[in-house]
Amino acid sequence: MTQIVYDGRHLLADRKCTYGYYTPIDAPKVFKLQVGDITRYFAFSGSFKECALGEEVVRSNFDPEVRSKVRTILGEDVLEHFLGIVVDVSPTGKRVCLINYAGDFCEINPDQFIAIGAMHSELSAAWKVWSMAFGTGGDSAIMQVHNLTKFVRVVTEGTAFDQTGRTFDIYDTETGELR
Repeated sequence: MTQIVYDGRHLLADRKCTYGYYTPIDAPKVFKLQVGDITRYFAFSGSFKECALGEEVVRSNFDPEVRSKVRTILGEDVLEHFLGIVVDVSPTGKRVCLINYAGDFCEINPDQFIAIGAMHSELSAAWKVWSMAFGTGGDSAIMQVHNLTKFVRVVTEGTAFDQTGRTFDIYDTETGELR
């Protein structure tokens, strides 16, 4: 299962795709698209089917027909959970929302740390300790990305969701760069 982490600036997701206990490929899970003057970053956690449907909703710019189709396919029990994140960056600021596959959302503080998917509770708890020990601001963007990647690797090391040696996609929502 995917680990998605947002630290107030960077949106990170692993590239590990699994099918049961088999890990066949690496694939991008963080996406960027332009909608008028809004740059939208988003990622979903879950099965390939669920994530593909969520991606379709976001790429349709939340078209009501697409959202309705997803509701019909997945059902309300699956849609009770917010297993995605959308970060909209516009000339007037940043909007961050937790999102389900049908496009229902819950807006959160744009500077808040959030973890979604595998080990989200452990990542959130560890972030509090990590940020007290190492700080989270003031470093260069490159150092921040390095620290965020290292953080996820340390927390997941030795677990069923170990990310040692795995590739991450990380968007810097301030510069638009993919690292």
